[in-house]
Amino acid sequence: MSRLPELTPETMTDTQRRALDHLRTALPGAGTNGTFGVWLRLPEIGPAITDLFVATYKHRKLDRRLFELMTIIIARQWETPFAWAEHAGRARDLAISPDVIEAIRQEKEPSFAEADERLVYDVVIALGDAHRLDDALFAHAHALLGEERLVELVMQIGLYTLVASTLAAFAIPARDGNKAFD
Repeated sequence: MSRLPELTPETMTDTQRRALDHLRTALPGAGTNGTFGVWLRLPEIGPAITDLFVATYKHRKLDRRLFELMTIIIARQWETPFAWAEHAGRARDLAISPDVIEAIRQEKEPSFAEADERLVYDVVIALGDAHRLDDALFAHAHALLGEERLVELVMQIGLYTLVASTLAAFAIPARDGNKAFD
């Protein structure tokens, strides 16, 4: 159970409802039982974060397959079952190998068939563990992804670390109650 009660249409302010409606222009299934339900409690800040999510969704340069891979790695690093449940199926649907997904879930190093997936994994792990990219990894990422997609990847890692820390701090469970990492 989450540490905060879920927002409902009856308990939301007009500002919160407008922010949720705006978010749903990019993410039609978005609700108030996850990260956005926490951020909407700050009407002066939450909608700005929501705007950032809408912009990154609508103007994405990074392949969605790589985006979902990045997201499940961060979900695992932070042990957030909500994010895992929302994104592991999407990663599978976008052709991330079930073996790769399971290895990430079990905190084992995956064996990748695709060079861009290996690269995304290495960048996420390096930033999560060492909080930096060494020169060789940066050069490889820049060569493989190009400047715009590398900037977006790093930005998305930061954004989804914000998501994961919110989910972890407020103990937001998966919608179906699945623990994912037990």
